[in-house]
Amino acid sequence: MSTTLLQALSAVHESALAFTKFITPNDTGKTGGHQAGFHIHKNAWPLFFDKEGTKGELKDKHVTICWQGDFETQSRFIYYGQGTRNEYRLTRFGRSFPFLSDDNIGDLLVIAKKSEDYFQAYVLSSDNEIDEFLDTLNLSSTHVNGIVPKHAGFPTERGLKD
Repeated sequence: MSTTLLQALSAVHESALAFTKFITPNDTGKTGGHQAGFHIHKNAWPLFFDKEGTKGELKDKHVTICWQGDFETQSRFIYYGQGTRNEYRLTRFGRSFPFLSDDNIGDLLVIAKKSEDYFQAYVLSSDNEIDEFLDTLNLSSTHVNGIVPKHAGFPTERGLKD
């Protein structure tokens, strides 16, 4: 197992909540939309908020995210509920952020909640890493894009080192 994969699995195992999704063209801006950052599925609101967003409101939360165990961003989780919009996004990564390029489309984004305003996040790029991550947690690729169930299988600490 790669170091990044081991760190991602440990972060999920030790977190209060964790979320996964495949990075899409919409996330990277390839589709030409005006949205910025990662779209977060509506069922993942507990990752950032204490209650679900309500149509007609705009709410946000500033968080610190440690990426790949290497660097941090001061990011923003936002619920857009005004007008025709009804979505959550994770934004504000800085200009040199490496994970919102077209090369990242299809990569697996993993976000683990460590505290109310501190998160660890990983981007798994290789098919082998993604498959091993999903297999280790007993998840199928069709069950990505939401909160990782707490009943997901986690290896023992010894198993993570093998």
